[in-house]
Amino acid sequence: MRLLFSAALISVASLAHAQVMTMEQDTDRYGSDYRIFALDRSDPTLCRQACADDARCGAYTYGAPPRWGPTAKCWLKQGRPARQAGSEALTSGIKVTIPNPIPWQVTAEWSTNRPGRDYRNVAVSHGNARACQTLCAGEGACVAYTYVPPGVQGREARCWLKSSAPAKRSEAGRVSGVRRSYEDYERTATVESDECGPGWLPLGGTFNGPFRQVCLRHDACYRLKVQDQRWCDQRMVSEMAAICNRQAWYNAPTCRFRAAIYEEAITSTYGAASYRGAPQGNIITVQRKRINDTFSDDEVEYCVTVRNPSAITQEYDLRLYTSDNKLVDTEPDTHEFNVQAGGQARRCVGTNFSPTWSISDLSRTVIIILRADTPDSFRFWNDMAHVAVWTGPGR
Repeated sequence: MRLLFSAALISVASLAHAQVMTMEQDTDRYGSDYRIFALDRSDPTLCRQACADDARCGAYTYGAPPRWGPTAKCWLKQGRPARQAGSEALTSGIKVTIPNPIPWQVTAEWSTNRPGRDYRNVAVSHGNARACQTLCAGEGACVAYTYVPPGVQGREARCWLKSSAPAKRSEAGRVSGVRRSYEDYERTATVESDECGPGWLPLGGTFNGPFRQVCLRHDACYRLKVQDQRWCDQRMVSEMAAICNRQAWYNAPTCRFRAAIYEEAITSTYGAASYRGAPQGNIITVQRKRINDTFSDDEVEYCVTVRNPSAITQEYDLRLYTSDNKLVDTEPDTHEFNVQAGGQARRCVGTNFSPTWSISDLSRTVIIILRADTPDSFRFWNDMAHVAVWTGPGR
């Protein structure tokens, strides 16, 4: 049995993911049919493309004439029925999703061929060189690739996936590339004119100290946004610590003091503003606790777990309201609490520290609002966005 592949390219333009349709000659995938239809001509790629274009389709089988009737037939299937090899005049295939290939993982070298070292080749629909780049990015075994346009090695374009990186040579129409590390990619985004300190405050390198190269990498990390803000910040903090550890004993305290200031600046919404994200947040759980008070009315406390789903550091506060929008409590009372990208935190609001509220003063239903600071704003008031709401029992 010969196994061929062809790219369906559902979302290849954005490189968020790619879907690939296999083509298995002399193979049946019996059952789970939801649509059977005749084809205009005897061509298994028509059946394959019909499955690629239908979100419901997980597999297909093509039947060639005259074995399966006077005209060619196509069976579209839900799921992926088992493969049955040795089925005469049948061609089948399944839809395979390549999960989240990252385009920076492989380069794109236009008008370039890298012949040799192939471990398989793929028929690519629509003559899309980006699809070949995407396929290589999604396969750990792929170290390099070459795309050949349609009409050169057959009717369809072809993508040659390679186990190592052969020497390159100029050749019109081809597109090749090699796998690269994140560090190599980051170097392409480094701007030598960058300095330590905020970009809107040009001080000619006053803040650099021994950290200029660290700052250049940190700025490039923010610029690319392949890694989230937390990853960029943590790398900078560890690199600054390593530099300070190598300083002479009389310079080390000043170095660490400077590093602490930089860490405080980047791991906040000041850093988030530079990373250019948006306010986001989720309320994961809320635990309600009644607090018995021997001498007066009972109190109630709501402990809330919040999650930061964004790529930037978020600053939050929690507000507790009655159902008629009367503010009961805010936590923290001043400023906000930081949660780094992908992190969680737990804070509590309630009546237990209020001189004017107790459980009997609440409405039957209360509202908790999670607010996030707007990272593109440096105002001291009216700069909070509502990102999540919870309603539950009050008194």
